[in-house]
Amino acid sequence: MTRDQSLNILQYNVQKSRDVVLASLFQDRWISEYDVLAIQEPWRNPVIATSYHPLKTHFHLTYFDDKETRVCFYINKQIDASTWNVSFITKDIIVLEIIHPILHHNSLSSTSIMN
Repeated sequence: MTRDQSLNILQYNVQKSRDVVLASLFQDRWISEYDVLAIQEPWRNPVIATSYHPLKTHFHLTYFDDKETRVCFYINKQIDASTWNVSFITKDIIVLEIIHPILHHNSLSSTSIMN
């Protein structure tokens, strides 16, 4: 997560296009500022069950191994991998759960009684 603890998500339909849409998306210099890329209709590699992933140093790719997969997430590696979990419901539904520790602020107030 970013320093201010906001979650920056980009949701994008790439229409199964690697060379025109997905490649140009990953070439933009601002893309690594996002915490999560929620991609609809990702391009599918015809050789292995995955999608286009040129930014392996910046993002984890979560992609369901099915030829009909229509959604995936790219999760920024700045988010600790132990704090998130992905569930693949169907080829059209993927769920990302990010466990964020709740910050507790304890304050002591003291009351002084004078006699």
